[in-house]
Amino acid sequence: MMCYLMGILVRMYNISISLKLINLNNRVCRRIREMLFHNICFECKAAFGRRNPDRLFYVIRCPQAEMGLYAVINYVTYHLNMADSIGAEPVVDWQYYPNKYFSEDDKIGKENAWEYFFLQTTDVSVDEVYKSRNVIMSSGEWEVPGEEWADPEKVWDNHNIVEKYIKLNKKTEAMYLMECERLKIGTERVLGLKCRGTDFIVTKPKGHAIVPDNELLIRTIESKMDEWGEFDKIYLSTEDENIQNKLKEYFGEKLYYTEGKRFSLNKNCWLGDIYDKERERVGTKEDDMRNYIISTYILGACDSLIGAQVGGTLGAMRIRGRYEHIHIFRLGLY
Repeated sequence: MMCYLMGILVRMYNISISLKLINLNNRVCRRIREMLFHNICFECKAAFGRRNPDRLFYVIRCPQAEMGLYAVINYVTYHLNMADSIGAEPVVDWQYYPNKYFSEDDKIGKENAWEYFFLQTTDVSVDEVYKSRNVIMSSGEWEVPGEEWADPEKVWDNHNIVEKYIKLNKKTEAMYLMECERLKIGTERVLGLKCRGTDFIVTKPKGHAIVPDNELLIRTIESKMDEWGEFDKIYLSTEDENIQNKLKEYFGEKLYYTEGKRFSLNKNCWLGDIYDKERERVGTKEDDMRNYIISTYILGACDSLIGAQVGGTLGAMRIRGRYEHIHIFRLGLY
């Protein structure tokens, strides 16, 4: 009986979060949405109907509306491990649990944003799961990666989970392979760089990892190339125009990067706010996030990596599994 009651509660939530009035693009409506999904995100068993009686599903949902894309993907990876450990089939729900970086307000409750970029992690849709008998709804909790940064075996374990469950969809994979061919990834020795700038450098968010300045970054690259041997190319993943220009000036034609909008920021605001203010110039959220994912997968295809201690770096590490060489800046916290 309790499972059916939880099923009714989650159904009521799904209907509420899909209402047009709740999905207007303003701050009040976003606060209402956050209140709704923060109060629904606790682990429970639910029954929504009679379908798939012999299957156990595990719905992965994240209540953090302002968590960055790769932080959310790393959160998904944690819950993929949870589902895998109990033999349940994981299903990622980015349809009823929106995020400001990849969820368009008018599509909340209607489209599963996970499937803009990836294949679903099992052969059924979110809507089918919400008609099924045996469902575990994930909590909104997760384990902050912590010492995984310095634990190759933990990275390898998560690499295996990513390999098993997280597959690029056809559109994203085609764009990724096209970029790899353009950059000659896999045929030349490439050093990957993950550099976070803009909002971290200006705002210095308390509790987040300190990112290196340009001078430290260049010194480290030079030092590691002396130590690790010569690379044919350096691939840069960053949203920061200042970092890109500085490295381009220093390394010249050796530096490569994917096309995309980058920013030079001197104001105290977050990267997501910059994207929102310049939406007409930068394109849709879906395009922004697909480019970010492709950039991270290219980092995962590089031979060695130098990166700041941010979500995208960890995402690349999990995609790759093991690099020839790796250096993560561990400079403390803001």
